[in-house]
Amino acid sequence: MPLISWGQTTYTWIGADNAPWTNRFNWSPTRTTPAATDILQFNSGETLTITAVPSQTIRGLIVTNNSNITLASTVSNQNFNINNGTGVDWIVDSGATLTISGTSRLRITLAASASAVIDGELVLGTNGNINTANGGTLVTVNGKITNTGGSFSSSATAKIVFGPNSEYNHARNGSSLPLATWNPTSTVRLTGVLNTTVGNANQNFGNFIFQSPAQTVNMSFLPLSIAGDLIIDNGTSTGQIRQTRNAFTVNGNFLFINGRYAIGNGTSSNRSITVLGNATVEAGILSMSISSNAVGTLNIAGDFTHSGGTITETSSGSGRIIFNGDSSNPQTYTSGGIVTNVINYIVSTGAFVQSADSNTAFLGGGTFTLQTGAALGIKSPQGITTTGATGLVRVTGARSYNTGADYIYNGNSNQSTGNGLPATVNNLTIDNEGTLGNQNVTIFQNTSITSNLSVFQGGLDLGIFSASRGAVGGVLTVADGAYLGIGGSNSLPANYASHVIGCNSTIEYYGTDQTVANIISPSTYGFLVLSGTGIKLFESGINEICNDFEILGTPTATAAEGITFNGNVQIGLGATFLGGGFTHQVAGNWNVEGVFVPENGQVVFDENATVNISGGVFNNLTLSGPGLKTINGNIEVNGYFLVEGLVDISSPSTVTVRPSAQMVIESSSNLTTTGTAKIVLNPAAVYLNLSAQNPRLEVQQELTGDKGWRMMGSPVGTTYADILANAETQGFPGANNPDLQPNILWVDETDHGTSLQTWRKPAQITDAVVSGRGHYLYVFNGAEKPAGGGNYSDGLPLTLSGTGTEPNLATGTFDFGVTFTSRDTSLIVDGGQLTEVNVADAGFNLIANPTASMIDFYAPTGWNKTNIDNTIYVWDPTSGSFLTHNGTLGTLGNGRIAPYQAFWIRTNGANPQLQLTGNDVKTIVSKEFFGRKTEEEPFAIQLAVTGEEMQAESFISFGREGKESNDPKDAYQLESLADDWLFLYTYGSLRTSNPLVINSLPMLDEREMIIPVHLAASKNGKAFQGSFLMNWTLPNEWPADKSIILMDHLNKKAINMQEESAYTFSFQAPEVPKKRARLSSNDFELPNAIVFKSPYKTGESNAKINSTSPERPFTIYIGGAFQEDKIEYLPDFPKLFPVSPNPFMDSAKIRFFLPESTKAEILIYDLMGQKVGGFPAAEYGTGIHELEWIPNSTKLSTGMYVVQLATENYRFTQKLIKN
Repeated sequence: MPLISWGQTTYTWIGADNAPWTNRFNWSPTRTTPAATDILQFNSGETLTITAVPSQTIRGLIVTNNSNITLASTVSNQNFNINNGTGVDWIVDSGATLTISGTSRLRITLAASASAVIDGELVLGTNGNINTANGGTLVTVNGKITNTGGSFSSSATAKIVFGPNSEYNHARNGSSLPLATWNPTSTVRLTGVLNTTVGNANQNFGNFIFQSPAQTVNMSFLPLSIAGDLIIDNGTSTGQIRQTRNAFTVNGNFLFINGRYAIGNGTSSNRSITVLGNATVEAGILSMSISSNAVGTLNIAGDFTHSGGTITETSSGSGRIIFNGDSSNPQTYTSGGIVTNVINYIVSTGAFVQSADSNTAFLGGGTFTLQTGAALGIKSPQGITTTGATGLVRVTGARSYNTGADYIYNGNSNQSTGNGLPATVNNLTIDNEGTLGNQNVTIFQNTSITSNLSVFQGGLDLGIFSASRGAVGGVLTVADGAYLGIGGSNSLPANYASHVIGCNSTIEYYGTDQTVANIISPSTYGFLVLSGTGIKLFESGINEICNDFEILGTPTATAAEGITFNGNVQIGLGATFLGGGFTHQVAGNWNVEGVFVPENGQVVFDENATVNISGGVFNNLTLSGPGLKTINGNIEVNGYFLVEGLVDISSPSTVTVRPSAQMVIESSSNLTTTGTAKIVLNPAAVYLNLSAQNPRLEVQQELTGDKGWRMMGSPVGTTYADILANAETQGFPGANNPDLQPNILWVDETDHGTSLQTWRKPAQITDAVVSGRGHYLYVFNGAEKPAGGGNYSDGLPLTLSGTGTEPNLATGTFDFGVTFTSRDTSLIVDGGQLTEVNVADAGFNLIANPTASMIDFYAPTGWNKTNIDNTIYVWDPTSGSFLTHNGTLGTLGNGRIAPYQAFWIRTNGANPQLQLTGNDVKTIVSKEFFGRKTEEEPFAIQLAVTGEEMQAESFISFGREGKESNDPKDAYQLESLADDWLFLYTYGSLRTSNPLVINSLPMLDEREMIIPVHLAASKNGKAFQGSFLMNWTLPNEWPADKSIILMDHLNKKAINMQEESAYTFSFQAPEVPKKRARLSSNDFELPNAIVFKSPYKTGESNAKINSTSPERPFTIYIGGAFQEDKIEYLPDFPKLFPVSPNPFMDSAKIRFFLPESTKAEILIYDLMGQKVGGFPAAEYGTGIHELEWIPNSTKLSTGMYVVQLATENYRFTQKLIKN
């Protein structure tokens, strides 16, 4: 309560209800003599009526404590005066009520400068009056004044101030509103108007409410302004509120709840209401114009809701509803009421009108204008149209959609832009809220965008049309969750300076022969879908897709560079993706039901997430990272497959490594197969498992060529029945032909018989194939079976296939179980000849690569070798010869042994051991064989011979480890497995008999050497005569002082191998009797002894014993310079050259040749047989020797003498004349 300066006496009412004012005892203290200085207060909190209120002057009047006081008078024209004092003179406290009424006027007059504060309610009842005409008076209303039958008396100057949230309720018919200053939040409420208008309506009001449902009078309304809301709530009143001011502004909302209101009132008038807030028409009739040619305008800056009632115009005028809000605050327009006659709609520049729902429509007989710079939010499924009663705009007048306007399609179901969308727009925005599959906006025509194209929500389906800019600029936005569909042959809308593409957005190219445009960095495609037909060609620069990538339908998509797929990749049935030879990284699942053409590219799965890989053909494939990669569909790899992480191949999936492709499982990886899942290694596929896991494998090997023997083993643990399922088998139980000669054999080196007796066959077809065991397999190539049994079914090419697991070298050692069994070296009789059992056959073990990987026999680590020769032997059915390698030389090219490949090795002492101790032995084809630390380039002679469509090679090396006798780097000439063959081999010396295709000899020194060179050949199992060409290659560093001569013993010729590189000759191959094993048959030729038994003589020790041996064709002489550098033929036996000079006088030089180191003696006889001189027997080395004989000339007569060279087996003579 405001502070009051109290006068001399304050009287408090203590009287009862309806007690008279004038009774002095109703006051406390007793008010005996009223005085102008009295202050009267009512504070009992009761509802009381005070009667007989007289005309009186007092100092102050106070109503407090929620008291409800009525001052009543029956006396005519009572005037109650309140003087001015210190502070507030008249107070109605908050919660209190003061009512003034009388049978005639009861007036409260404020004296000059007096003041009143109404915080509670002041009710002007019948004949109640407030007089503020005196100067300086002020009534401040913070509560409420209700006028039910009273009035106000005042000067033209407002003496009443209605404060914040105060209210004046004009609850009576007629009269006038108080002249006042109205706070913007104060309210004037007209609730009692009947048939008489209310005056003083031309003020600046706060809120103004018409609430007189019984009004019948047409009331003029001419406010200066309304700072708050204007509310028409006159119910079903028949009286009309007619605006007589040309224009006023409602700063709040215009709420037309019910009643009647006319804006255009007056002939040819142009009147308007400007609503800065929202406008609502719920019922009643809003007349935009009621006079001829009058125009009524409703300017709306906020939302406009026309949910009921009628908006119309009468006579010949018109109405306008103008949306003039700010585009930053969309104006929602809701229809539902009735619009009749000419009501024109205008969306002004800068305004953004948003339709409330799909049923909202602009109706009536007027026009619709969307001005440049305006924006229209469209929810209608039909969009906007130029004519007809569909779409958002349905007026029957002209519809104008400006090309400089913005168009926003934000319905909640599928929409068409409609034919009203101009061919050029400023901004086109899609913000559809519909559910998935019911949220797309389809464009009606090619549309040029001046500024931005934005798809924030829902989808924009361009169909065959475009939505590009005419010039570069603006932004193309496809937000998260939004969709952009592009049909026809169109690409992404063009000429946008930047792209904002959400990672969860979707862009689909579903037309024919489309270019997949590059997304401007830093944005990328979110979900990218390629569907429809034809070619989908990626532009250069598309190197990342933020989310899933799908190809559906039957298109062919072509990448332009490597792409990082951060989501899933789906290639649907009928679709094709050309990877373009690039590296693609995939973070999500991979599902190929169609075709993925990787060309020479790579696909990398290296994210931490768990992903599924379902189908597809890859060139290079990498699986890495800690996330589980599950292969749950059949895939193929044509290039390189690297496994570095956690991988599971789920049942029944198959991973096929195609021919020549490589698969490497790193040691740190963990690859498993479940159930029937497997890795299929096609023929010539390269597989390298360095991990501790043992995935299930199906290893395939193709056999080509013609019928004959093959060397094979099993790369996995399996049975003969499995690995030989596609081959013909015979000769043992369970075989295809169990009663015929066996065609699958292995060797038991421990058999103490001859090498021919070491062959074994399987006991049963269901037997397990011993890992690491080598076999000879005969392939019939569809030949006719014996005794008319039809034809074999093993026509070449055929593929062997074995399924199982390989030995794991990361977790254990594999032992080949090799043996060494000495052979009897005694002479035996064979075919009428004295023949020595082939000692070289001892220790030959037929083993096989036990793994599915290529292994390197010469790897520096990963092997444990004890008493093992360095040479390996592999039968090549194409060339019809054994290929060899000793780690530095050979025809095998290197020491790599492929899966399935069996090979011979030779143990050279008791308790041999050959073990695989780790994965270091495994290699891949692309690995450079000499990439590891190896010996220096070997110092070797390479020999080759060709003839009769056959060829053979042989090597002679010289090194620190070489010997004339056997050494670990020698390679033996093995018996051929073919009917047609050509051998070229050497002996370590004339005294050795082992046929060598790699002859490892000591390093060259001052000694001279004789190396026997032999040929053997067969056609159809028989020796033959033919023409041959021998060629050779000498080391580049061959010593200049070392002559090397090829001695042709058949034609008694000497060929300087330093000056010539080839030699042509005719040759009759020696007869080589077949040595058959214990298992013999006329069906096909079974393997012979292991090492070829050479038919040629071995040095002088055998020269007489094997008198029928064929003549050795060649030797190579390595020695010093010939006399006078004239090369001459040297046989493979000793030779005595003519003595020089001859005749002689004082001395003679005696030269002789020894093909090997031996004891020799020079004897000189006269013609009577008497010895006249010579040189005693001594050991001479290989080569040419020269001795100077100086006889005692005084004792030696002139005449003829004989010089004799004598060795153990030979005697040679030359004549000598003494002058």
